[in-house]
Amino acid sequence: MRIELMIPVSKAKELIHDLVHSLDPVELPLQEAAGLTLAEDILSPYDIPAYPQSSMDGYAFALEEGRSTYELEGEMAAGNQQQFTLLPGKAIRIFTGAAVPNGADTVLVQEKARVEKGVLHLPETPLPKGDNVRPIGSEIQRGAHALSKGDRLQPASIGFLAGMGIDTVKVF
Repeated sequence: MRIELMIPVSKAKELIHDLVHSLDPVELPLQEAAGLTLAEDILSPYDIPAYPQSSMDGYAFALEEGRSTYELEGEMAAGNQQQFTLLPGKAIRIFTGAAVPNGADTVLVQEKARVEKGVLHLPETPLPKGDNVRPIGSEIQRGAHALSKGDRLQPASIGFLAGMGIDTVKVF
């Protein structure tokens, strides 16, 4: 009896095709999915950020041409759910990640700010309207493609998914 040690490539491909099958995907908690492969595309369920958000610690206000001072009234910390409208000529102390109040469109970084007796003084250099404000959906928009089937889940992608509120994924 003769034993074949070598087979043609075409025969090897045929054997592989006939004998190897994909695993069925499983749904796992996000914290157990590190290093595994996504079994489906992931779309963002939300706009992120969901609200205009300060990208720096500083002072939020509605930038008015020709105005160089704004009266301070309060502060807005990240995670604060309070919604209010900031009136013209007013500013509020704001922290990174906090919602920019209605009526405000610009954040001056604290390092460039001068505050005296409750009044914010703008620097002499021009400040662009919208500076240091992340618009709604600027990281990812609702329904946008976030990750692809076949992507390997790494710490950064797991953090990204967690930030979108996704807590389980289908993986291989």
